[in-house]
Amino acid sequence: MGIHRDTIYLIDEGLSALGISYGGLKMCELGNQKLKGMGSTSKKHFTSLGVEHVSIDLNGRDGSVTIDLSKPTGLFREHFDMVTNYGTSEHVLSQYEVFRNAHFFTRIGGVMIHFSPHSDSFPCHGFFGYRPEFFLGLAEASGYDVVLNELSPKEGGDKLFIRIIFRKRISDFIKEEEFRNIPGLVKR
Repeated sequence: MGIHRDTIYLIDEGLSALGISYGGLKMCELGNQKLKGMGSTSKKHFTSLGVEHVSIDLNGRDGSVTIDLSKPTGLFREHFDMVTNYGTSEHVLSQYEVFRNAHFFTRIGGVMIHFSPHSDSFPCHGFFGYRPEFFLGLAEASGYDVVLNELSPKEGGDKLFIRIIFRKRISDFIKEEEFRNIPGLVKR
């Protein structure tokens, strides 16, 4: 999907919640994202700000680490201050594993930023869609603090996006059966 200029503020909000600045931030990006309208990859942009930036994408492009997010990985366990998901998770076949991986990549006290298309606005986008109750249910089941939660229209349009920031409080992730019972996850 890519990161737009108007959504960089989510990362700024995450930094504010952490009480840190870009310099020294350890950031993991799900998907190798482009900065739309800025002519760069987000890896180049954030690295230029002093961020330790790792992007994870099965395609391995733009300097990303090739990891299949639909499978468990032992890499980067609780390594990152911030994990971003700008429209990647809905393209991953195992929803449990992609959210479990994001959880395990994030250190305790770190934040996860999810910017996802609302399933009702994008009925044919990705393998899965999300409604706001999914992210709120995930936060409750996983013991996350919700730092920011908003629905916002696509710039210049009527399609909605879900923008939510979690702060991780505990190491363990929920069991798959509990995950499957969270409402608001729409299989395509």
